Amino acid sequence: MNLTPAEISSTPESHDPSLCAVHHLRMTKRPVPIVYHCNLKLVQLLHSARDRFPHGEESYYGGDVATPGRKTVMSWQCPACVEGLRQWLSEHEQELNE
Repeated sequence: MNLTPAEISSTPESHDPSLCAVHHLRMTKRPVPIVYHCNLKLVQLLHSARDRFPHGEESYYGGDVATPGRKTVMSWQCPACVEGLRQWLSEHEQELNE
């Protein structure tokens, strides 16, 4: 099977994990806090934005299933995802209070 250069560059094996697949920017890996017993509405809201801002979460919302006692996890952070998610959340803040 012969692949074109475009097909090769889009295969999962060739993806650079330090580049955001959405914004094509270099990401940094940093520790983010694990949030235990988090707000279910917030988690649902974040999940709905994940396609547009996959590397924007500044906390890990899954502490109920994470290793007990852990305070942080390492997470790839895209500057455009972080800023975009902050803006998106501020625009949807009212949904958290419903």
